Amino acid sequence: MSQTAVKSNSIRVTPNESGFGAEITGLDLSKPLPPDSLDAVNRAWADHAVVWFPDQPLTHDELEAFTLQIGPFGHDPFIAPMEGRPHILELRREPDEKARNFGAGWHSDWSFQDKPPAATLLHSKVVPPVGGDT
Repeated sequence: MSQTAVKSNSIRVTPNESGFGAEITGLDLSKPLPPDSLDAVNRAWADHAVVWFPDQPLTHDELEAFTLQIGPFGHDPFIAPMEGRPHILELRREPDEKARNFGAGWHSDWSFQDKPPAATLLHSKVVPPVGGDT
């Protein structure tokens, strides 16, 4: 796996071995990103289509603040938000669930809307040891 350094020595963008997506490390998303770091994130996102940031234990407030650095909040017409958090949807699956989940086929979040949001941010709290790809 190759690693490409971007603008800041602490930010690393590591392309996924499959050729789709990249991991970004060296950032603390719990605090506002300086403009050069946000530019590096946006460049990596444009170059790799999907990016992920491992080991970011964000609070709801921090997640919302980071989201607003990427763009304005979107609206999901099908899933109710968390109580008291109109911009956060909780998607939960229990290990014994057998039903096909909503959107289980290939989809692009909110692309059907007249004005879709710039991005969808997912913050996983619990993931299975195998699978769980999104």
